[in-house]
Amino acid sequence: MSGEVYFLQDSNMLPSVVQNACIFTYDWNANFDKDAEVQTLAGHAVALLNKLHNLRHKEDKFRPIVFVSSCFGGLLLAKALIEASYAYSKYLEILMATSGIVFLGTPFRGSHRSFYTAAELRRVVAMSMGAETSCELLKYLQPSEDDRSEELFQSFCRRIDQLPFTIRIVCFYETRQTDFTKIIKDLPPGYKEQLGGETSGILVPAYSASLPGAESLGLSVRHGMLNKYASPEDESFITVSTTLEDLAIGAQTELEDKWGIVPLFLIIE
Repeated sequence: MSGEVYFLQDSNMLPSVVQNACIFTYDWNANFDKDAEVQTLAGHAVALLNKLHNLRHKEDKFRPIVFVSSCFGGLLLAKALIEASYAYSKYLEILMATSGIVFLGTPFRGSHRSFYTAAELRRVVAMSMGAETSCELLKYLQPSEDDRSEELFQSFCRRIDQLPFTIRIVCFYETRQTDFTKIIKDLPPGYKEQLGGETSGILVPAYSASLPGAESLGLSVRHGMLNKYASPEDESFITVSTTLEDLAIGAQTELEDKWGIVPLFLIIE
């Protein structure tokens, strides 16, 4: 949400660009410092696949899919498509129907070290106050030397490269800095100093938000605004929505060649 415009539903925004699309959103609990689920990323991924599988069973399972995933949602999608790629998976048809993906600031190789520190501080303080917290998802925000984020990154890249068909992928990254102190502004005194002197920076650097061989584009916004747009004239919206329109046209053509005329099934996450 930006101002009074919700770009997924506002008739002047995305619906006007991809008019033949069914637009769905998927909400999941990615909290880490309050009301957090004790769930692995793989568990979250299977839940996404199962809900999408059930929805497509009721609708039209031959509709192509274009995914749009931001931040943690991109990690969720990457893990979900890995899970769907196994030969025994009942979700293989979801992978086969996937025609395009837009990743918005996904931390494939971790985030800025000071941001990770700030997020972990919030979790520790929340835990000390009895809140339901989880460190599972935060582990993927650690720099790329962490085995968990690097393993997911390498595994997803291998799976995509080995597919007998092409999924067009476009990655967007921010070029403006985020103020990390806002994350810990309501914590007790003394926590700001633990950020190591870096109180702002690029939350997810371009190298982390990009994938080998995929198109990668920068947006002149901070991380939190990668999926929030003020109006149809917003430069970031024009860039992202034009990309989505191209992916939608490609998806439509691809599936028409295979099965006849079918509408686009577009999920925004």
